[in-house]
Amino acid sequence: MSGEAEAPAPVVPIEFGAAEMPGLTVQRHVHFDRLLKQTAPLPALKTAVIAPEEAEALGGALLAAEHTLIDPILIGDAALIREAADEIGKDVSCYPIIDVPGHRAAIAYVVFMIRSGEAAAVMKGHLHTSTLLSEVVRRDCGLRGRRLISHVFVMDVPGLEYLLLVTDAAFHYGHSFVNDTFAIPRRFYDEGVRRYGFRGLSYDYPTGRLREDWPHLAAGRVVIAHRGNGASMCAVRNGRSVASTMGFTALDGLPMGTRSG
Repeated sequence: MSGEAEAPAPVVPIEFGAAEMPGLTVQRHVHFDRLLKQTAPLPALKTAVIAPEEAEALGGALLAAEHTLIDPILIGDAALIREAADEIGKDVSCYPIIDVPGHRAAIAYVVFMIRSGEAAAVMKGHLHTSTLLSEVVRRDCGLRGRRLISHVFVMDVPGLEYLLLVTDAAFHYGHSFVNDTFAIPRRFYDEGVRRYGFRGLSYDYPTGRLREDWPHLAAGRVVIAHRGNGASMCAVRNGRSVASTMGFTALDGLPMGTRSG
């Protein structure tokens, strides 16, 4: 793509709010397109899609089905799923829809499907990641095995020669050297042994709500506690993580249900 754009300078002062700033979006998916080409000959994976109850969530699942990546089973509130289909003008009558209102109930049902072999993969719809993982990682009836379960966001960024993988540790990026360093020789820090911090999505959500509902608190110093079977704390200043009880792995820090801390 090539061309020339002329932008004359304004003759009067203009003010924009942060949400009103004009932007330019470049949509190219070179790496994703390559992966789609490589996976085209493979059979579609039987996939349980949890709560595709919103237009974008359902649209993503249907797009994956069109590319023969998945053979979707739509699980959630059936009325909302059909409303989302009507909104985007798609016919979902050719896909099985299992009516399970309530996100936690839907997740529990999907976990059962995976364990019983009725589906081979899980796809997240319109629900919070922490809600999904809370059922998936349960030791007694979840999907966890011997390895640590986590999640990663895959981005096809124009200009990069590789796919960019963003983990939930990204929320803690930018800690000071002092807060990220263990009391061990410096060479280990240089090799990557440092306090990364985890559960970034769990901390990002309340931080975002603070910005929306109590901006005067978000602009100051806040300590957020992640409570449950896995526990941790994070110090936040002006909306950014400055320290975390977690270290090189999510096992460090506070004692938890199945971890000594």
